[in-house]
Order: sequence, then C-alpha cells, then structure tokens
Amino acid sequence: MLTDEGPAPKPKGDVTQPDAPPPPTPQDEALRASLPFAPAIGLDPVEGSKISIRASTPVAEYKNKIYYFSSEKNNRTFLANPEQYLKGPHR
Repeated sequence: MLTDEGPAPKPKGDVTQPDAPPPPTPQDEALRASLPFAPAIGLDPVEGSKISIRASTPVAEYKNKIYYFSSEKNNRTFLANPEQYLKGPHR
C-alpha cells in the first residue's frame, strides 16, 4: 500500500445476498445421499469399450455393483461367468 492510500471502503448496509439459497438442511443432505449416482459414460467389462449410458443400455448387477454393456450379447457373456471379466476386458 502506498503511503497516501487509505484503506478500502467498508460496505454499507446489509452485505448478505438475499437471493442466495439457504444452506442445506439435514433432510436435504439425507435426500442427496439416497439418490443414486448415474454416470454418463461406462466401460463394457467384456470388450473394454467406452459406452454412453442411456435408458436402453444393457445393465447387470453383480456383487452389489452395476455393470453396463454395449450389447445384450456382452451382457449375457458377462452373466455366464462374471468373475472372468472383473479383472479386465477379454477379447
């Protein structure tokens, strides 16, 4: 600061923003925690390809995890022997 400069002016009146949303309540946090996370891109464990996840994307649940597939054929292949594909894609 230069010697001839004064301090910055202090704001006058209420400095809070009335349009700011209120902080989340415990109920808000509980609701957020209950919502599932839905990624937009998945990895087909059978062939290793990246896929865009849509409502029509083939899906399977195994050991409480959700897996997405590029085709119904890959879904069936995975379900026939899931452990084989948990280590990485096989071609």
